[in-house]
Amino acid sequence: MDNEKFQELVLQQLKSLVEGQERLTEGQERIEKKLNSVYDQTAMLTEFRTETNNKLNDISNTVDFLMHKGSQAEKEIYAIRKDITIAKK
Repeated sequence: MDNEKFQELVLQQLKSLVEGQERLTEGQERIEKKLNSVYDQTAMLTEFRTETNNKLNDISNTVDFLMHKGSQAEKEIYAIRKDITIAKK
């Protein structure tokens, strides 16, 4: 193999390596963009989960309070009915 053909072969291989490196770089950039999207979505979902849990806790507390107040109201109604029944006698 003469020197000229050898140089041409080396240049072709070098060009092939450069093109491969460019494809790898482009692929890495696409992966990084997708990963950034996943990070953003994870942050949004985490925030949504926190807000939802807080709202559910508020609802649970409200329901507990209303059940307590309902129980108190039933006791008061019972006492009033008892007093009315005693007063009728």
